[in-house]
Amino acid sequence: MQSPRLIRKIAALRSAWPALPILIAMMLGQLLGFSALVTGSPTLIAAICISSIGVFFVPQLPQTLIPLFIATIIGVVLASSSLPPPELPVPHPNISYLVRVDEDPRFRSPGGIELSLRIEAEIHSDRSSQPIAYPMPPRYLCRAVHLPWRNILKAEQDSRFIIRASFRPIDRTDSGLLSYQATMLRRGYSGSCKIKLASPPLPSADPPFLSSLRRSIRTKLEQLLGDNERTGLLLSMSLGVRDVVSDPTERAFRRTGLAHLLVLSGYQVTLVFYAITNLVGTLLVRLAQIFPLVSIQRGRITVAACATILFVGIAGYDGASTRALIAALAAMCASLFERSHGLFNSMILALFFMIIIWPGCFLEPGVQLSFAALVGLGLGTTWAGKNRFKQFVYSTTLASLFSSIVVGYWFKSISIIGFPLNLLAAPLLSLISVNVAYPCIALTLLGIDPHGWLVGLVARFLEEGKELLVRLSWLKWAAIEWK
Repeated sequence: MQSPRLIRKIAALRSAWPALPILIAMMLGQLLGFSALVTGSPTLIAAICISSIGVFFVPQLPQTLIPLFIATIIGVVLASSSLPPPELPVPHPNISYLVRVDEDPRFRSPGGIELSLRIEAEIHSDRSSQPIAYPMPPRYLCRAVHLPWRNILKAEQDSRFIIRASFRPIDRTDSGLLSYQATMLRRGYSGSCKIKLASPPLPSADPPFLSSLRRSIRTKLEQLLGDNERTGLLLSMSLGVRDVVSDPTERAFRRTGLAHLLVLSGYQVTLVFYAITNLVGTLLVRLAQIFPLVSIQRGRITVAACATILFVGIAGYDGASTRALIAALAAMCASLFERSHGLFNSMILALFFMIIIWPGCFLEPGVQLSFAALVGLGLGTTWAGKNRFKQFVYSTTLASLFSSIVVGYWFKSISIIGFPLNLLAAPLLSLISVNVAYPCIALTLLGIDPHGWLVGLVARFLEEGKELLVRLSWLKWAAIEWK
């Protein structure tokens, strides 16, 4: 017989956060699935199967627990379906393969390139091709340091090459749940490779409009401002372009707790959303007599959400930016909810969608950082009441605190100076690099400012801010680091 006290607690939990128990059960199922499949434990696999079947034959099982068991089973299935099959044969080093770049290349070191490749076909000696006979083309993380940089460095997302490489599968017998190998498996990689030979990029269809626009913006800025650190900083902070700033600059931003400004994070996405929300809201208030039937609240949020999606599209819909968009949209949706707990229910719903699209993503630091910041924002907004200044101070401080815990666990560093800088410097730098930079870039592309004077001023301001952060990062107490 169930305890009345337990029933009341379950009822209160389901009333406040109805999707939370299902979310936890599905995350638990994914943890069980990854633990069994990554480590290959037959005992754990058998226990999952037996418990999944036996749950339907227990007559005394409370009905409230049946959905949780079903969610757990779904989590196990999602985890198993996201991993590449272990029986995939390893590509041969003496055979040529047609590959497609499925993410933007990374340039982590001078003269080197890192590519995420999908093997689409095997190329025979008579130049005929044989498609890879798998439901999904095998995915490999490939690197090329010296050879053949003349061709490979021309790689872009969705470009195709013919390559020869030495392939190495992931060792599943030595993969802990949080290990690098397990992360590679969760992301769909079958292994890694080192490219030996590569053809020039093969002719392909025109890229999507947003991809072309992003490349045009980058090309235009490099032509006007030069291919230098200042331009790289503008591209990094405005478009989320990676590997375009120097290592000392990245280290300075990490030690000052502002590394999230160098990538497209939920911080910039949320800032864009609220700026457009306020602008559209002001216009709708003034046009209320012309459009009396338009809801100002829903109208401004709808327009702002569409503009924010476009903003992320210009920066690129890769995994990190898409997750940032979903996490930020969770906070945006709370504005449409009149009931209590709206913000936290939105975050629960966002994480629910994420673990369906990317099973196991909650184990990765990027997702943990996003939701740590969102939880801090939610708690700060709730505890501060209706005072806007208190909301800003409380939410920013708590978001920095919770994010620091995640950073400390993963990267063995906590920025002390980052707490005041996230209150003082982060909003200003983000406002300049996004809300001011994009209109200036638009004026340049439209020919109104053909020489890019305004964009140059923005880049100069960001560079001065970077120099200040570099000086602050030299302080011994700026950050605590350990091994």
